[in-house]
Amino acid sequence: MYYQSNMTSKGQVTVPKDIRDALGLAPGQAVEFELDAEGNARILRSDDRTSIEKKKAD
Repeated sequence: MYYQSNMTSKGQVTVPKDIRDALGLAPGQAVEFELDAEGNARILRSDDRTSIEKKKAD
């Protein structure tokens, strides 16, 4: 899948509906961003602090 969105002057972007649905995102839902060594970014659903800490430990 490929989607494109524009960034506002405040650094905000709209996450396309298909991606929100696939991730189970709801309004107010926290998300995580991951940046790899090649400069590629991923958006992840943030379930809770425990999952974030577990991912950091891996």
